[in-house]
Amino acid sequence: MPASHLGARRYRKPADWELVQQVAQARPELPIIGNGDVLTRFEAARRLSQPGVHAVMVGRGALIRPWIFQEVKQVRAGGPLGASAPP
Repeated sequence: MPASHLGARRYRKPADWELVQQVAQARPELPIIGNGDVLTRFEAARRLSQPGVHAVMVGRGALIRPWIFQEVKQVRAGGPLGASAPP
C-alpha cells in the first residue's frame, strides 16, 4: 500500500488537509490515511469525517496527550466527543 505524509509540514506551517482531500477525490480507489496536526480527538473526528479519508495518523498529538488513541477509539465507536480528560 503506498503511503505519503500528504498533510504534514514539519511544524512550520499548518498541515495541508486540502491536499489530502484532493488526493482522496482524485484516487477514490486508494485508502487515504491523513496526517498532520491531529492533536485532539476533536481534530481526529473532524478529519475522519472528510470524504475519502479512511484513517488518520497521530504523532505529536500522542506525545502531548498519550490517551488520544483511547479517545479516538471511543469516538469511532459512536461515543460522545465530550470534554477532554485523561482516562
